[in-house]
Amino acid sequence: MVGGMVGDEELAAELLSHPPFAIFYGALAFMLCPWLVILMSSPRIAEEVSSKSVRYVLFRTGRGTWCMGKLAGQAVMLAVALAAGAGAAWCIGHFRMAYFEGFATAQSMLVFACRVWVFSFAYLGIALGVSQVTRVPVLAITFGLITMLALTFVAAVSEHYAAEGWRHVLDVVHALTPQANRTALWRSSPAHTIPAAVTLIAVGFTFFLAGHARFARANQ
Repeated sequence: MVGGMVGDEELAAELLSHPPFAIFYGALAFMLCPWLVILMSSPRIAEEVSSKSVRYVLFRTGRGTWCMGKLAGQAVMLAVALAAGAGAAWCIGHFRMAYFEGFATAQSMLVFACRVWVFSFAYLGIALGVSQVTRVPVLAITFGLITMLALTFVAAVSEHYAAEGWRHVLDVVHALTPQANRTALWRSSPAHTIPAAVTLIAVGFTFFLAGHARFARANQ
């Protein structure tokens, strides 16, 4: 049954080694975190530019340092939110479920929380990247959502139309989208998780630095 759900018998066998409650937490976190990151983090730089409070900060430090601080701060907040969410979910399972593998579930949930953090970092880079190209917080959120949906569309199209010959380039395009690396983070083998993690972090920094290239030249 699990194999039919994930479409991969090997992956299904790996998932069966985790407690069901942890798998449910991981699936929910992978699905919701990108949306929450885009909605919550996209306005972070734009709102300070809009209020002009950024001028007082940039008087004491450089734009690159300040923006990297924002990225680091949001990354830490994301880690805290995932840890708090995992802890709250574990408590619900512990007190409400008749049969609950407490220690094993906590271990698996911690592993999934770390992997969701890596997956969400790509979207954090997108969020803070678009936040540097506009002064309007609402527009930053809009641009973030559009970018996320566009990447989802590109991932689906490139996977569907990839083939031999010149279409093989679509395999490369697909591999560089965040969605293409999510399945690898479910696996236990470092041969799958490490390349996916490197790709996701690189995607996050690419979008962040692309936005910063615009912000560094803007007159604030």
